[in-house]
Amino acid sequence: MLMFMFSGTFFPLAQLPGWLQSVVQVTPLWHGVELCRAAALGTGTGAGTAIHIGYLTVLTAVGLLAGRRTYQRHLHS
Repeated sequence: MLMFMFSGTFFPLAQLPGWLQSVVQVTPLWHGVELCRAAALGTGTGAGTAIHIGYLTVLTAVGLLAGRRTYQRHLHS
């Protein structure tokens, strides 16, 4: 529930303090919300969409690599 409150899903991100806005923009949920909002409203730009998709792709790749390494380490120990 806390992540939804700070993702810009229910209210604009501009209502949060400046330091918290920077923290929120690192979360993957915020990038997903921005992609969905741009698609629904038709306000997306090519560069903005590419940045959001790229960020989510990098996080996915890092998560898969970390999971694979952890799984192999536990499997062989």
